[in-house]
Amino acid sequence: RFRRAEAVWHDGVKMFSFWKPEDSGLDPGDYHLRENARSRTLSIPLMLNEAMLMRKRRAFKDAELSLNECIENDGNHVKALFRRGQVRVDLQKWELAKDDLRRAIDLGGAAVEADVARELARLKKMERAQDAKDGKGMKHTFDDDRDAIYGEKVSNEKRVARAKAEVKAAA
Repeated sequence: RFRRAEAVWHDGVKMFSFWKPEDSGLDPGDYHLRENARSRTLSIPLMLNEAMLMRKRRAFKDAELSLNECIENDGNHVKALFRRGQVRVDLQKWELAKDDLRRAIDLGGAAVEADVARELARLKKMERAQDAKDGKGMKHTFDDDRDAIYGEKVSNEKRVARAKAEVKAAA
């Protein structure tokens, strides 16, 4: 179902993807320049909806590319920044996601504040889960009784003291 809808949105985007030459010599009245700018503006909602469908079907990289194009056309588009932030959270590009979400809240203000706060909370939860996962893997790295470099275990202070005494006696 999403693929069919995405195909329709993609066809709509393709209608606006043909740019006319903007050379002043060929177009003294800058008609093509104005028409290209209008096409870019009209294509943004189509690309946003296409990216939303890509995200729903978990094609996060494709969604990010589509949203990058939206932001290239209009760098201050709040919805594009917010959605790209969502996609980057899904891609675990957390620092970039934070930048997009903060920029969206700066531009959108109170209108997007609740949505951005919810997304930042989701990002923080994912970061904590990843930190816990990383912590489990590194949990015993610096424990005193871990395997020594040569495979020997140093488990208590008495053994350490005995080993030191043996070294002194041998010297």
